[in-house]
Amino acid sequence: MNADHGDPAPQPIETPPTAGEPPYPGAQFGQPWPDSAPREPFTPPKRRRGAWGWFKLILGVGIVLAFLGGVFYTHVIDPDRDDAGNVRGNRSIAVTDVRAGDCTSLNPFLSLVGDLDVTPCTTAHNAEVIGRHTMPKGTWPGADAVDQAAKTECSGRFQAYTGTAAGTGDVDTVFATPTESTWSRDRDIVCFAYKSGGGLTSTLRH
Repeated sequence: MNADHGDPAPQPIETPPTAGEPPYPGAQFGQPWPDSAPREPFTPPKRRRGAWGWFKLILGVGIVLAFLGGVFYTHVIDPDRDDAGNVRGNRSIAVTDVRAGDCTSLNPFLSLVGDLDVTPCTTAHNAEVIGRHTMPKGTWPGADAVDQAAKTECSGRFQAYTGTAAGTGDVDTVFATPTESTWSRDRDIVCFAYKSGGGLTSTLRH
């Protein structure tokens, strides 16, 4: 207080900080207040996978496995045929692997040993495999017995396959038979429907 008049002593006037100065010594813009507690980063709670989530996961895994299985089948198990069993374009396959529905350009006067050149039946050809007959086990029965069995078996398969009797049109049966030298490992007779003039562009299956 003022000793002369009893008035209260004047109080010093605080001046606000000038522009560019920190609001208190040592502070910098963009920094937390010294007394601010450090905060942990926010982590949202994990949601448990529901039935729909499990279904989508299983479906996705199934699609991937199916794709990989198709690739494995195509390139490893059976590279010569598609999923329907049709040959994949022009190729040579072992005679032991041909099946009914395979089409080919066949020379019936040559012995059929080893591989057979097959083609899709929409490509020009002269023969189509119509079936296969396996001779019973035992010793070599002789060429005449094998030829007789081939004529009987292939004639029956021709009618069942084409819907017409063998020898009644311009398409007839020919066959490839085992020989005495192949008998121990291959006793199969392969039956063909054969048109001598060629020009077939579709399957003969009825």
